[in-house]
Amino acid sequence: MRLFVGRVLFFVPALVLALAGTTAVADDVSQVLSRKLLDEDVVKRTVEELVVPRISKLAFSDSKSEFVAEAEALRGRVLDEVIFRGWPDAWRKHETRARWLEDQTIERGAGESGAGYRIRKLRYEPFPGLWIPALLYEPTELSGSVPVVLNVHGHERKLGMAAPYKQARCINLAKRGFLALSLEWYATGELPRSDYEHNQICLFDVCGRSGIGLFYVALRGGLDVLLAHPNADPNRTAVTGLSGGGWQTILHASLDERVRACAPNAGYIGLRPRVENTSDLGDLEQNPTDLSAIADYPLLTALIIPRSALLIYNERDNCCFASHRARPSVYDPVRPLYARHAPWAEFSYYENVFPGTHNYERDNRQAFYRFLNRQFLLPRERIDEEIDSAAEILPQEKLSVGLPPGNETFASIARRLVRRIEKLRPPNSAMSREEMLEELREVLRLRPAKVQSAKAAGRGFVLSLDTGWTLPVVEVGPRARDAGETVILVGDGGKAAQVEWAKKEIARGARVVAMDFLFHGECRAQRPTRWQTAMMLATIGLRAVGEQVAQVLAVADWAKARHGSKVTLRGTGRVGPVVVRLAQAIDASRDAKISSVAKVESVPAAPVLRQLVTRNVDYWRIPELYAFGLLPLVHEPTFENP
Repeated sequence: MRLFVGRVLFFVPALVLALAGTTAVADDVSQVLSRKLLDEDVVKRTVEELVVPRISKLAFSDSKSEFVAEAEALRGRVLDEVIFRGWPDAWRKHETRARWLEDQTIERGAGESGAGYRIRKLRYEPFPGLWIPALLYEPTELSGSVPVVLNVHGHERKLGMAAPYKQARCINLAKRGFLALSLEWYATGELPRSDYEHNQICLFDVCGRSGIGLFYVALRGGLDVLLAHPNADPNRTAVTGLSGGGWQTILHASLDERVRACAPNAGYIGLRPRVENTSDLGDLEQNPTDLSAIADYPLLTALIIPRSALLIYNERDNCCFASHRARPSVYDPVRPLYARHAPWAEFSYYENVFPGTHNYERDNRQAFYRFLNRQFLLPRERIDEEIDSAAEILPQEKLSVGLPPGNETFASIARRLVRRIEKLRPPNSAMSREEMLEELREVLRLRPAKVQSAKAAGRGFVLSLDTGWTLPVVEVGPRARDAGETVILVGDGGKAAQVEWAKKEIARGARVVAMDFLFHGECRAQRPTRWQTAMMLATIGLRAVGEQVAQVLAVADWAKARHGSKVTLRGTGRVGPVVVRLAQAIDASRDAKISSVAKVESVPAAPVLRQLVTRNVDYWRIPELYAFGLLPLVHEPTFENP
């Protein structure tokens, strides 16, 4: 089987076109299957109509005691249902280990630029077998307890921890007497992009283990390392970072109450403005499965209460999260909650004007220093201006930490999960049929669909479903009274890519219904892209593959009602076989009078999904098949035997 089959498209038209005569000629088949019937904007509109109402709302009680209880419950839900969903205790409770490379400590002289400091190299293990490089910027003269700052960064693909603006900030913190830990981030610096690409956390999700948890434990583990230092003050802890580092900051600070102050810089925004401005959408880790249905980013921001926060954004941000969109999304709505429930805590907003682009340069750094001074230092101890340290920025090779042989990667852990799934699901311990179907509906987040109307369009029909989608169906082949069976073609690329299959089915006397479906054929949109749409659907609690299954069953019901007999589903390509197998399982559980599927012709679903993980297929290629927990379910023997 080939790994990929052509380009894929996006929505769900079901175009039904009945050709006169006993058999359509080849040119007619090709022509009618490729005819376009949908307005491209209909896809984008439908996605927005599905996503926006399902985004969690910022709503808390006016009572302080009730607010505290609600915030605690919400934090617990995010941790249990998003961050650590499906994680065994051995993963979730793993104790962070650190290995200090004492022979690689870099001593830095004081000179005229301020107090002396050293850079201590280390690796720490927040997840079994996965080590992360880090640098501790430590004052050379330490006494008593001092504040600590966790410094994270964004998509600094090449430089990682060695980004000059990050070095400058950490050096300045050390010269002020702080302990500053600088972490490497997945797919940056010493954690190579090919092994830790962010969207590849989908490999965990499809196996039923939340991939976003790997990001969270990396942050939690970094704070573990800081607080294990003998001079660390657990009551004066902060975290900050730019871009993806800003996202890490809000995620960590909202969920880990050990963080006493945070300063995310251009790192996040609510989902609603992201839907309208796709440049703000971000990667899969920023929109993990079900997060926005439970706690979108305005809610995460509110979870920082009663701790202090400085939200930094940039006036003319040339990447994402421009100030004019960010402030009304995550600052203005949360400000009244601070005033009501924690008026003593600082919740402030800083807009960088110069340079005003996506940056953590001097102006933004000085805003951060002033914020930390207000939180942690007495007036006589404060230095608001940046200490010039330009001559102390080191080249990347000087800061390299190195990784141990065989360090775990996203793909290596996921492949082990697949082997475990196969081992734990032998035929003699399979789920009952009822248990499997109940879990399948939950995994798919299935919304049963019906055709509300069939509108004639040229020589075909455009079908409108009660779930909001719009579809076509092209029907080619023998006259209704002559057809032996009705075959619905469900394949990658949509109906236009099904010409050869249509000819084969017609040649053996079958009536063919070729349909487009979500992400395939006309059912696609350029913006948001296929993978961005799948990501948005998942984060608000739906599943793209579940929508596809419902669409196929709606067309099957329509075809059965039209012709008076059950249909055959043929799945082709990479996505088609999985979708029709899932549709068959759901249809078999319906009442016999409602059931519309006589049989399915396709390869089994389990090998297709297993290959996605074992071959590390990119999320953006086939995002719908990475539905959370789908792979273990299709491995059930009862799944393939309806």
